[in-house]
Amino acid sequence: SRIIAMSPHAGETEQFASTELARYLRRITGQPWRIVRSGTAAGGIQLKVRRRTKRPRIPVREEDEAYTIDVNNDRVALSGGSPRAVLFAVYAFLEDLGCRWFSPRLACYRGVGHEFVPRRKSLAPPMGRRVVRPSMLYRDWLIEECRSQSIPDASAMIDWMAKVRANVFFAPIDYQHSGRFTWENIRASIIPEISKRGLILTVGGCLLYTSPSPRDRGWA
Repeated sequence: SRIIAMSPHAGETEQFASTELARYLRRITGQPWRIVRSGTAAGGIQLKVRRRTKRPRIPVREEDEAYTIDVNNDRVALSGGSPRAVLFAVYAFLEDLGCRWFSPRLACYRGVGHEFVPRRKSLAPPMGRRVVRPSMLYRDWLIEECRSQSIPDASAMIDWMAKVRANVFFAPIDYQHSGRFTWENIRASIIPEISKRGLILTVGGCLLYTSPSPRDRGWA
């Protein structure tokens, strides 16, 4: 059945993950997918956060970033150690179906070439259970000098970085005091895009150090 089930307690990022999954599945199959708040999804797709906590987003732990794709004859279960990891599981599952995210959807591309979405009569994802853990806990995207930057392009970068499972967006306050693209002028537009994806925001002049996880199992 074309049902996507999320927890009755799903927050902003899980709701966004469900919406993204429904949107791309409709493009793939040509059929609408219904989103419900339910503990189960017999014959459908279940999204689930494995552990709900109120701990700060940083420091990041390996279990925060790990996600699982479990496909059997009855249902598909996409779960993660955090809402952000559930969103990553959604994008990884869509890649299993043939989707590809080549680049941010920048204005200069005029809506062409940034991604590939296949058309299929049935989904037929790979069967089995796969657990994915990051080899690096912090995977950031830096917008830096921004000579030709715009708010739409920065939003497109945030959208893309979640699809390729980067988790930290870094923006300078005012790079080299140029006044071209200051944080104060973009924050109202950028913060909601970061928040609904559950990403980490870094603003200023220092980067978070990239930290390897205890078990380097590759990043997919």
